[in-house]
Amino acid sequence: MTNIRRFHLKNATVFMTAVCQSRNRYLAGHEAKTLLMDILTEVSLEKGFSIIGYVLMDDHFHWMIDLSGNPSGTLTYKEKSWNVSEIMQSVKLRFTRRLIKSGKLQTGTNPSCHASGVTPPKMKMALIDSKAYFRINVWQRRFWDHIIRDQEDFNRHLDYLHYNPVKHGYTILPKEYPWSSFERYYAEKYYPANWGETGLEYIKEMEFE
Repeated sequence: MTNIRRFHLKNATVFMTAVCQSRNRYLAGHEAKTLLMDILTEVSLEKGFSIIGYVLMDDHFHWMIDLSGNPSGTLTYKEKSWNVSEIMQSVKLRFTRRLIKSGKLQTGTNPSCHASGVTPPKMKMALIDSKAYFRINVWQRRFWDHIIRDQEDFNRHLDYLHYNPVKHGYTILPKEYPWSSFERYYAEKYYPANWGETGLEYIKEMEFE
């Protein structure tokens, strides 16, 4: 198994991707996406970083976070030492735990159904603790992370996540997809309303999932 080294970061912008195990659609449906969005917000406030952009798909999500510090966070600036693995682990664990408690994901041996109303087969699980949650395998163990280098790199990765619903055939234009930060950037005139129609060959060459 490859030993992936991740650095403890300060004052960085990071793009991250997490994918559901075996591409199961655990994030499908309004309820699952609302739950994940609540958890992303919750973790960002607790850890004291800012969410720059996000998109929630049925079997994965992308987000960009700013680790320079958020005044609403519970840590002072000098206490902040970032480990993106811990951030992502916190998100995954909370989502899995709450999905189980909601009854949308029950215990079973092969969680092959998504989280929008289909109940998977029963799964053997001795106790509901952090190790048991991870045995359910809602998420792939690894995740993708990339430290943003400059403004061009920032623009490319933000465009990538906002174009993702079009890439996967969920919608024709990014503006039509409700589960992303596109609307906020559109309101700030960062994007025109028809952004995503043409001229995005550079995005099609990128693959972060």
